[in-house]
Amino acid sequence: MKKILALLMAVILVFSLTACRGGSEDLSNGSVPQQTNTQTVDFVAPNNYSVVLLASINPQIKLYLDDNGIVLAVEAVNDDAKQIIDSIIYKDTDYQTVIKMFVSVANSNGYIKDNERIDFEIIEIKNQNIDTNAILSNAATAAATAADELKIILDTKIIDNVDDGEEKNETNSEDGNTPSESQPTQNQSQTTTPSHTHTFSKATCTEPSKCACGTTQGSALGHDWQEATCKAPKTCKTCGATEGQKGDHRYSAGKCTICGASNTLNPKTDLDTSKEYVGNLKVSGDMLIGGALQFDSEACVVVDRYFNSVQTDPNQTPIVFEGKNYYSEGGGPNPHYFELTDTEIIVKGSFWEGDPDAITIKLVLQGDGTLKVTYSTNSLFPVGCIFSSNINDVLK
Repeated sequence: MKKILALLMAVILVFSLTACRGGSEDLSNGSVPQQTNTQTVDFVAPNNYSVVLLASINPQIKLYLDDNGIVLAVEAVNDDAKQIIDSIIYKDTDYQTVIKMFVSVANSNGYIKDNERIDFEIIEIKNQNIDTNAILSNAATAAATAADELKIILDTKIIDNVDDGEEKNETNSEDGNTPSESQPTQNQSQTTTPSHTHTFSKATCTEPSKCACGTTQGSALGHDWQEATCKAPKTCKTCGATEGQKGDHRYSAGKCTICGASNTLNPKTDLDTSKEYVGNLKVSGDMLIGGALQFDSEACVVVDRYFNSVQTDPNQTPIVFEGKNYYSEGGGPNPHYFELTDTEIIVKGSFWEGDPDAITIKLVLQGDGTLKVTYSTNSLFPVGCIFSSNINDVLK
């Protein structure tokens, strides 16, 4: 009897504990909030794309293009691309423009280093009429153009590894069944064997970057011309091509700064002292006024030369200056001391002023026989003015 009572007490105790445990769990469940699962939103490709272009530097992006080459969506392939993709504007934009933006943003974010390369590959084709070669070539050209504008070096490579179908396991449009691997449908993805990888040479002055197969990208660099000198015609600094003829000498103080040739003669041996040198003709009212120099063994005669617009002597021959006739009226001579060196004519003080060492004018005798003023204190003989024994030289 005692054993039966002990057994009944044990059973009652077990049920009591079970009831208490059940009530405790209900309270606990009522006081703790339910946990919500966090889900990551995946990229969803547009329905109406025709081809997918993969562009890879270190960031990699996929461009989903329609039949007209307009970008419908841009997908970040790796984490680096996720950091820059928000800076790429693609809505209603052609793929060449998006490629340029991709290069620019990648460069500003530090992904383009020295000897960097961008690869282009068609990884999926829905419309078999799409000219994928043109897309790849134009994409490479756009990247090269962007690099030129940014003044960076970026090689391009085209990978001819085309996936010319849609995604595998696509639902059959007729029966709704998913094709098995042993029975691929017409739309199932098929990968072709790579046929050729472009390797582009560097662009030259006259040729764009070119692959051995004949495909080109970008444009020719153009010549960087060095202007012509007396030693050489116009010459390209990059390739050495020439154009035209040699240039003129660049004289300074009687010598060419390029080749050192002299454009002056020795006054001691070549100055013609039998002629008058006239220059610096200017109109003043009805008169034409200029300066003149005459040399003999003792003096240099400085003359204020006058020409009248009215003919006073019927035997006078007029000179024509700026379309008007003028007749010589002589001038006021003023003799000066002078000295001839191997390179200069030095006109000194006036005989009448009594200062023989005061330098008034310095001239050089040029190769064409004219005199050029290099120093002057006389307004009729300004520095740089040309005086000639042939008055027609100064009437031009």
